[in-house]
Amino acid sequence: MSKISPQINSPQERIEMYLVNADHYYKNSQETLSKKEYGKAGELLWGAIAESIKALYLGETGKPIDSHNQIRDFLNRLSTMYNKDVLDKWKRSVNNLHVNFYETYLDESTFLEYYEDGEQLVAFIQSQLIKKKKKQKK
Repeated sequence: MSKISPQINSPQERIEMYLVNADHYYKNSQETLSKKEYGKAGELLWGAIAESIKALYLGETGKPIDSHNQIRDFLNRLSTMYNKDVLDKWKRSVNNLHVNFYETYLDESTFLEYYEDGEQLVAFIQSQLIKKKKKQKK
């Protein structure tokens, strides 16, 4: 899903690229949501979340994420560090959005509820990235 170029070597360049990708996927997700293309909108939101998580993880560890399992494990770690119940709910919701792209089993109201959870997860991850940047500037 990532558009990372092999020429990008520094962690900071890679983080910036992940964030560009996340923004691109999020904007496309909003567009497809407005057209009621729910399966595609959910998968694009999942892509925005995955790219944001990759940026945060790389910033914290200096290592890239290579798999869905690592994304899940990092989200689990964040859940133990912050509000576990809320993050676990958001995590379940975005996983359902991801699966719904392939299975198309969510009704509209459930989809919209999960989508809102996904947007809250994006906002949380973005807030963590902002905090990290502020710490680095000190």
